[in-house]
Amino acid sequence: MDNDSNTQAEKKSDNTLVHQRTWTDYLWIIREHWILAILVAVCGAGFFAYNKYQAIPLYKSIAILIYEPQKDQVINIQSVVDNSLGGSAKFILQNHLTDLRSNSFRDRIVDSMTDDEKILITKDYSEGENEASIYSVIAGSNKIALIGGNIFKFEFHHRNPKAAELLANRFSEEFLDFLLERARKKNDAALRFLRSQSEELKLKVERSELAVQKYRQERNLVSLEESQNLIVERMKNLSATLNSAKVELLNLTAALEQIAEAGDDFDALATLPSINRMGTLPSKLEQRTNLLATRSTMSLRYGKRHPRMIENQSALDVIEQDIRDSLEKNVSDFKQQHVAAQARVESLDTALSQAEKDSLELDQMAIEYNVLRRKLDTDKGLFTQVHQRLNEAVLASQLSNSSLRIVDRAWPSGSPFTPDMSKINSMTAFIFLGIFISVPFGIHYLNLNLKTAADIEEQLKIPYLCEIRKFPRKIKGLHRLVLDQLHPEGVELFRQIHSQILLKTKKLEKGHTFIVTSALPKEGKSFMAINLAASFSRHHYKTLLVDCDFRRPSIGPRMRDELSKATGQEIHKGEAYVLSDTLHVVPYSDFTVEATELIESEEFKSAIEAYQAAYDIIIIDTPPSGIFPDAGLIGNLAHHIIFLTQLNKHRKATLKAILNRLDQSKAEILGIVVNRVSSAKSRNLGAYRFAKYSKYKNYYPQRSG
Repeated sequence: MDNDSNTQAEKKSDNTLVHQRTWTDYLWIIREHWILAILVAVCGAGFFAYNKYQAIPLYKSIAILIYEPQKDQVINIQSVVDNSLGGSAKFILQNHLTDLRSNSFRDRIVDSMTDDEKILITKDYSEGENEASIYSVIAGSNKIALIGGNIFKFEFHHRNPKAAELLANRFSEEFLDFLLERARKKNDAALRFLRSQSEELKLKVERSELAVQKYRQERNLVSLEESQNLIVERMKNLSATLNSAKVELLNLTAALEQIAEAGDDFDALATLPSINRMGTLPSKLEQRTNLLATRSTMSLRYGKRHPRMIENQSALDVIEQDIRDSLEKNVSDFKQQHVAAQARVESLDTALSQAEKDSLELDQMAIEYNVLRRKLDTDKGLFTQVHQRLNEAVLASQLSNSSLRIVDRAWPSGSPFTPDMSKINSMTAFIFLGIFISVPFGIHYLNLNLKTAADIEEQLKIPYLCEIRKFPRKIKGLHRLVLDQLHPEGVELFRQIHSQILLKTKKLEKGHTFIVTSALPKEGKSFMAINLAASFSRHHYKTLLVDCDFRRPSIGPRMRDELSKATGQEIHKGEAYVLSDTLHVVPYSDFTVEATELIESEEFKSAIEAYQAAYDIIIIDTPPSGIFPDAGLIGNLAHHIIFLTQLNKHRKATLKAILNRLDQSKAEILGIVVNRVSSAKSRNLGAYRFAKYSKYKNYYPQRSG
C-alpha cells in the first residue's frame, strides 16, 4: 500500500449523526408490535367493558334548593338573629353543606322515616338474611353538592327509583325544617337576652333619674343655667366698676405726685391741670402773675423801698399766702379722695373674687350635674333601643326567616342512568386506543436492543448503509445470489449497497480494501462478503475475495463446487482461484487457533500488499468482532470496515463497545448493514420497492445487458 493510501486509511471521518424522527418512525414502532398491542388492548378494554356492563342499574333523582339573598319581609323589621348569608355567603353555605353530610343529620333523616320507608330503602341492598344498614345505603347513595355558588343539588342514586325520590325529597324538606328549628332556637335565646337587658336598663334609668333629682334638691338648683348666667352678669359689672375705680385711683395718685414735685414753685403749680381747675386758685395764680409783672415794670423806676414797691410786695405776699392755703386744702381733699378710691378698689376686688369663687362652684356643680344627666340620657337611649329591638324581634320571630326554598322536587326516574352504554363504549374505545399505542412504545423503549435504523444512527453514531431482506426459504445457495442472479430483488439490493459504498467513499483507489465483519457468528457476514464481491465484479472492478476467518473458514466450504468447477482441481489454502475474469477468490480450507499470529506475520502483510497492487477491490471476510480481535488487526491493512448485524439481537452498549474497538484500527467504519430484516419490519426504501417489485417487474425489461 502506497503512502497516499496509507494516509487515507488512517483518516477517520466524523460519523456523528442525528436522526430526526418523524411521524412515520412512530408508525413503524406501532407496526412492529401491532398484533400484541391489539391482543392486550382487546383484553384490557374488554375487561373494562365487561365489568361496566355487569354493573347493577342505578336510578337517579334530584331535588334543587336555591338561596335567595333578598327574601320577602316586612319593611324595617329585622330578625333578632341574622340568618342571612351577607358577605360570608360562601362560608355559611359550606357550613350548610357540612351539616348535610354529617352523621347527625343522617340520624335525623332516619328518625323521620317510617318502617315501610326504611324497608323500601334497604330491601334492594339486602342479601339473603343479611339486612343492609340504612345508614350505609344513605351514605353510599348521597351525592349532595353545592353548585353555582348558591344552589344545593340533592342528588341520590339508588337501585329503586322510588327510594331515590324519597331520599332526595326527604333530605331537602328536613334540611329546611332543620334550619328553621335552629333559627327558632337562636331567636328564643336572643329574645330572652333582650328581655333581661331591657329590664336591667329600665332599673338603671330609674336609678339615674333619682340621682339627678336628689342632687338638685341638695344644692337648691332650680335652674343651673340661669344661676350661671346671673353670676356671669354680676362678674361683668364688678369687673367694669373695678376698672373705673382703679383708673380714678391712678389719676389721684398722679395728681398728688405732681403737686409734691412742684412744691412752692407757683409757676409749675400753675401749669398743673389738677391745680388750675380748682376753685379760685386759677384766678389767684393769675393775680400773682399780674403783680409780678407790675413789680418788674416798677423796678425800672423805683427802688425796693419805694412805697409803691412796698405796697406791691405786700399784695404779692398776701396772694401767695392765699395760694398756699388753697393748695393745702386741695391737697388734703386729694388725699381723702385717694384713700376713698383705694378703699373702693379693694372692696370691688373682694366682691369680684367672691363672684369668681361662686362661678367656679357653679361650674363644678354643673360638671357633676352634667355627668349625672349624661348617664341618665345614655341609660334612656340604650333602654329605648333595646326595648324597640325587643318589640321588632318579637314580631320578626313570628315571620319566616329562611333564605332557602325548594325550586324542584325530586321525581322517580323512568330509566337507569347507569350503566351508561354510550359512555362505556366511549371509554372502552379510549382504553383500547391507549393500550394499543402504549404497548408498542413500552416494548420499544424498554427493549435495550437495536430495533430500527433510527436506533443505529442515534445510539451508535454510525452511518446506516442498507438493510438486507429475509429471503424465502425456497431459494437455495444464497451465496450465489449475485453470481447466478437467483433473485432479482436480492440482486437489486446488492446493487444499492454497492452504490451506497461508492457515494460514501467518494473515490475508490487501486487496491481499495473492505473488511466485512459482524458482532457474533451466523449473522451472514460471509454471505454478505461473497455477494458484495460478486456485485463489484459485475461492475467491472477486478475484485478479490479473501477468506480471513482462519478460525472457522466459510467461503471455501460454501464455494467448493464453484471453485472446483472453475479450476478443475482441489482447493488449497492461500491460493487465488479465478472464478471469472473480474472475480478471484482466496479461500482458506483449514482452520487454526493461532489466527492473530498469522495476521501479524510479515507473510500475511506482504500478501495483502501484493493483492492491493494487483486488484481494484479487495473484500476480506473476518471472524466475529464481538468474540475475536482479528477484524481490528486486519483493519490496520485495510481502508474501510463494513459491519453486519441483525435487529433486536444485540444490546446497544454491546455494539457500541465492539465498534469502539474497531474504530481504533486504521480502517474507517464505512457503515452498518442490517441483515435478515422481515418484510413487516423493513424500513429501507429499496426494500419497500422490492416488496412491490412483483407488481412492476413486467414494466421493465428482464434481460441482462
